[in-house]
Amino acid sequence: MAGRITNYSFSGLVETWKLGATSQVNDDIKLRVTWSYDIRQPDVWDLYAPGANSGNTCPRFDPSNLSIPANNSCFNVNGGNPGLQPEKANTIAAGIVLTPSFLDGVTASVDWYQIHLHGALFTPGQTEPITRCQQGDLSYCSLLVFQNQGSFSAARGCGLVSRDGCAGADTTSQILFVKTAPVNAALLTTAGFDFAVAYGFDLFTGSADVGFNGNYMYDFSRTLSQLFNVGGVPTSIPVNFQGAGTTGGYYSGGNKFRGTLSFNYREGAWSFGTNVRINGDSVMNFGNEGNTLIPLQTVTFNKINGQNVAVTSSGQSYQGWTETNYNAYAVDLDLRASYKWSNNITLFGAVDNVQDLPTFGNGGQRRSYRAGVRWN
Repeated sequence: MAGRITNYSFSGLVETWKLGATSQVNDDIKLRVTWSYDIRQPDVWDLYAPGANSGNTCPRFDPSNLSIPANNSCFNVNGGNPGLQPEKANTIAAGIVLTPSFLDGVTASVDWYQIHLHGALFTPGQTEPITRCQQGDLSYCSLLVFQNQGSFSAARGCGLVSRDGCAGADTTSQILFVKTAPVNAALLTTAGFDFAVAYGFDLFTGSADVGFNGNYMYDFSRTLSQLFNVGGVPTSIPVNFQGAGTTGGYYSGGNKFRGTLSFNYREGAWSFGTNVRINGDSVMNFGNEGNTLIPLQTVTFNKINGQNVAVTSSGQSYQGWTETNYNAYAVDLDLRASYKWSNNITLFGAVDNVQDLPTFGNGGQRRSYRAGVRWN
């Protein structure tokens, strides 16, 4: 068990804790589980990033207040938000570690994890802070600067702030600035499996080890309340975007499967190694499937000379590749070598992506070479 109390000058007191347990069932099997409540305080850039102004037109905040113009000139200001609170997460993980006595030198593990991140930072668009604050969401009200600044403490749950008992000094003056800054407004969820296998053994006159580390992520989603026009009434509805298995589109989480298979051999002053990086297949754009209130964003295809040529507003492409919405699995090979010249000097060299493949797993990087010297 562990606990911590932290007092931040900008956000107050935060309590975090962690519970864990392990059980060595026998010489071959160990079980482990952890459960924790975690936080991440906003960094200096989140809080105080300098911004720039851009001209805009802001509507009358209270539609029923005819004493001020229906629209007025205002400014959008991007940058940080000093009113941010720490992000908070519930994390649970459970796994098994195998050290089979009948396979000397072998270690294997599988762990399941799930993380729910509450109050995650989200940066809205230029008009969203106004409409969301009109609905009584105080997270967005903090992004508005009025000619006569007041308090929105009465606005929570009031819907349109022009209702009885919900109006304040803010609503009776013009909006001067709308900050497009991060707010604690999103829920992020991720879940998957981590697995690892390692085996060390003697080989020829030296020593070798082979290992595999991988991850399968079946959930990487963001839930965010969005405003929709339902029967002529602005309505806040939670919308979930799934990013697991997509490398582009509105919300990207990357490949569901990623793994690295490694082999290293050491003999005397020489050391050689290989890494095989495996990236599972993916699509470029899921669109917004399942969210009927949001127009489906899809990739369309045209037949040109018998080939599917994609027309898409987002996605990834590179020279010499015909774009589709599907990214096949990719396997990249990396080579390593080093020579210990003395106790103080080591020479090394490496080649990444030996096959020179245009893959997404390493950011589209092609074959690259590195060489150097390390000394102490």
